[in-house]
Amino acid sequence: MTYHCRRNRSACTRRRDGPAILRRLDTGFAALGDTQFLPGCSVLLADEPGVTHLSDLPRSRRLSFLSDLDRLGEAVEESCRRMDSAFRHVDLEIVGDGGRFLHAHVWPRFAWEPAELADRPVGLYPSDRWSDRRFRLGPQHDALRRAIGSELDRSRPSEDAGPPAAGVSASPPLGGVESLLIEVFTAAGRASRAPGSAPDRSAPALLDTPCGNRLLFPAQSNRDTSSNR
Repeated sequence: MTYHCRRNRSACTRRRDGPAILRRLDTGFAALGDTQFLPGCSVLLADEPGVTHLSDLPRSRRLSFLSDLDRLGEAVEESCRRMDSAFRHVDLEIVGDGGRFLHAHVWPRFAWEPAELADRPVGLYPSDRWSDRRFRLGPQHDALRRAIGSELDRSRPSEDAGPPAAGVSASPPLGGVESLLIEVFTAAGRASRAPGSAPDRSAPALLDTPCGNRLLFPAQSNRDTSSNR
């Protein structure tokens, strides 16, 4: 069985039975990444057709999308911490270089990563890491899939009575940090699409959150990382 759905991610997620799919969240689907050279890397895929940027969504849906990203990030963090003692933290990333559909990445980071890449964006990893079949998502990741899925179930709001894979959970109220993030993400999205604008993407903008996670804002890399995730 092929354990990836690169060509049409939206169609794959709408089937709800793809092996990469973890859970249905409020604004889309949580799924494991096609490539697992950082075990536990996951993606949140918006389920609204035609939406390619966060700022395409109404404000309430933007907040809900970021809330789902926070929920997925915490699930990956808790699962990876239990399964690998070298786990350090997770990076949360929205990169618009592909422009095909709105999605966000959750990257677990580990102490065993190469020193020259440990504190750099994952998109700077060499191309062979993305294409190496040893790291392709498969049955060997079933335990990881179950662990992250269980964490997502645990974090479901109590009023969500639907089954884990198909139920739509309500988003919790968001506070000052989330409100700030939505403003920054929206401004960044608009600037990147403004006619004649040339934002400096030579280095990522980093924001450490109160819970210890790290948010990475778009940085220019030498490759289109969206095609592999």
